[in-house]
Amino acid sequence: MTNTELLRESIKKNEFISFLRGVDGYQSNDRFNPSPIPYKDNLLSLYEFVQNEDGAVSLFVDSLKSIGTDCEGIYIVANYLYILIYHIHKGVCTVQIDYKEIVEFLSNSIADKKDILVNTTKLSRLGINGCVYEKLQGLDHNCYTDNKEHLFFEKESSNDDTILSTNSLMDLVNKNIINGEKIPHSVSRPVLYKDADALYLAVFVFFYNREDIENGAVDRPTLWALADISSGEIVKRYQSKDKDFSNASYDKKYNVRSDKKYDTSKEYYERAYGLLDKIREHYLKSGEILNEDYEKYIQLILANIPDDYKRFYNDLSHI
Repeated sequence: MTNTELLRESIKKNEFISFLRGVDGYQSNDRFNPSPIPYKDNLLSLYEFVQNEDGAVSLFVDSLKSIGTDCEGIYIVANYLYILIYHIHKGVCTVQIDYKEIVEFLSNSIADKKDILVNTTKLSRLGINGCVYEKLQGLDHNCYTDNKEHLFFEKESSNDDTILSTNSLMDLVNKNIINGEKIPHSVSRPVLYKDADALYLAVFVFFYNREDIENGAVDRPTLWALADISSGEIVKRYQSKDKDFSNASYDKKYNVRSDKKYDTSKEYYERAYGLLDKIREHYLKSGEILNEDYEKYIQLILANIPDDYKRFYNDLSHI
């Protein structure tokens, strides 16, 4: 039986299954007869299952493709009620699951499973296999209109754990923002956007042609997106005419030509993104936004933006 078939059959039989490759090796609990799958050798099998199993966990597919082979491991817990998949990368554990299913799990199943999977003293602090989630918000929390909840657990380990850099997240955003279409476009630097008590990285996109470049003037942004603040996965994408973030006119061109000398060096943006990394990390740990540092970040970004386009950064930034 292949690993994919094993995974599928375990779920059908209402058995807990676990796949983990970690520093200390695989650890199982005989009570649920989990079956280990070596991480490196079976990434494709896992991807095949996620991709084809009736879309049950299809939200995880894009993240799974971008994990690479340097993360600490992938872990799956599943039964007939829910499927929970997370991967640990550089000390940050990212979990993706249907929100309705996690509510069922928390409200109905903690008492039965806490000795095996969960250690918790209060509902707002959930611990699963050495990871803790501090910001559950309560069972009535339903801020995601697409009924998908992204839960982020901070690994309880050494102080050396770091989040994925903003630069790495933006690589993912730039790669996926227009689904790989070969159209001349430009993606903004990220800003913060708060929507229904959830904080995202937000970017906008404008499209241009050769004439625009020659004239030094372009249309306003016509696409914008929200990306997960921890993983960089694009979770919401909007056409501006359907849902706009700015009241700027569509009937004019915006000047992007300037005689000002900009500092576009790698060191400059490392400093700016370093500030945003600090803000993101603090938010993921505490739920609080470092407003003064965020204002410094915005000013660093705007310093390299032509005057006509600064308004779009200010309009999109929303905390």
